Amino acid sequence: MGLAQSATFRDGVVCLSKMISYNKKIEYIVRHKNNYLLHTLLPLCAYPHSFLSKEKFIQEARENADINEDFDLYVHVPFCRRKCRFCHTRNRIAVENEVNVYPNSLIKDFVDFGKAFSDLKLRNLWIGGGTPNIFTNDSLEGLFQSLFSSFKFRARGSYKTIELHPDLLSEQQIDLIKDSGFTDISIGAQSLNKTVLSDMRRDSSKIKNTKRLISYAMKKGFNEVNCDLVIFTRKDSLQFFMRSLSGLIKLKPDMITIFPLQLPGDYNYLAGTELSRLDFYKKTEKLFYAYASVIEKLAKRNGYRVFNGANYTPSLYIVRKGKQYNIAKYQPFPYQRRSILAFGHNARGNIYGKLIYDTEYLYEGPIKGYSKRYRVIKIKERDELLYHLFASFDTFGRINLSKMDKMFNINSREYFKNEFKYLFQNEILARDKDTVIVKEKSRIKVFANMLLFLDKDEIDRLYAYEYNQQKFL
Repeated sequence: MGLAQSATFRDGVVCLSKMISYNKKIEYIVRHKNNYLLHTLLPLCAYPHSFLSKEKFIQEARENADINEDFDLYVHVPFCRRKCRFCHTRNRIAVENEVNVYPNSLIKDFVDFGKAFSDLKLRNLWIGGGTPNIFTNDSLEGLFQSLFSSFKFRARGSYKTIELHPDLLSEQQIDLIKDSGFTDISIGAQSLNKTVLSDMRRDSSKIKNTKRLISYAMKKGFNEVNCDLVIFTRKDSLQFFMRSLSGLIKLKPDMITIFPLQLPGDYNYLAGTELSRLDFYKKTEKLFYAYASVIEKLAKRNGYRVFNGANYTPSLYIVRKGKQYNIAKYQPFPYQRRSILAFGHNARGNIYGKLIYDTEYLYEGPIKGYSKRYRVIKIKERDELLYHLFASFDTFGRINLSKMDKMFNINSREYFKNEFKYLFQNEILARDKDTVIVKEKSRIKVFANMLLFLDKDEIDRLYAYEYNQQKFL
């Protein structure tokens, strides 16, 4: 049973009046989160886990995998030339020796896992980072050849996506990516303003080149070219941002994804201000709706549609008319019943309903290269249920109860009876026939309320994780 019966709310922070020992824990969790993305409510490190060698993990994964289920594939490249100020991911500054041997380490994994899962026909592919195009073209070509020879993808309905840093991109690299079989690319422009880019620790001299490369990519016949923009960085403003957006729209990419800044966890982005993390998010969530209104008007004037999860989800997806909106291309979360094979340092994968894992590539020098171990968590159906619930609210702002019931063979109205009752009464959620919709527009309040779905042990683990994270900041 969740915590809904004893919860009241104050400024978006849950106060558990009948469970005094939890009051401080809940408040601490809400006040110290790096972001308020609901799919981070159950971080991997908060679970009891064990470490396995690659050989033992392949055996464990193979024994638990159902080859009749959908499988996707994710490859993570953790390296960056420099740490961008807006980045909240677990990436690392590139060291030449490590970068040079990393592709061969991935190739070895492709071959070993490809043999063990030779009977799978994979659905979709993501390569993300970090900076996936940090490698030389020769290294990328070898990586792609090994990947597509080791794994087989569906002939139809399969998309293959790679994220690209424009400062390291070239026409030759775009040609290589297209010729290798990728259907979609995402170019992380982030801004077209020199002041903003410089503050982000990005090269502000390459704006014209970024535009040129986006135009070139549009001519190559990809199914979709996406461009990313980030808002609410330190030097940005609505005026600066709209100029960047207008500049991208003139290039007519298929999709523009707008991400509000999520605070980095490894240094104090707010140093020199009087804002706490909580204050920052309260401020930016109010600004978000002002931005969204202006963005939507500009998009519609230029033949684009805007999707944003019923005015709740933090990102805006601007899609050119005539192109299909498919957020799953860029959000590899399990909204559907599927497993993800994940490769690379800090890559997270899962065998549906059985286990979740992430990989650790431990560099041992230019000769030995990388050793690997896999942090493995055995999960239950409840874990999949909660993750599906949170991820759906996070991205779409809604969930269909009948579909969830069918997927998990439950009666969600009874399973979450107390939680739903409380959240409906307090207008955090609303119900439209068979669909539950996020009604509250404050992400902080929604995040706090989602804690009601967690049980005592889950709250304890989450608190311990957040507390330990803060000790190292």
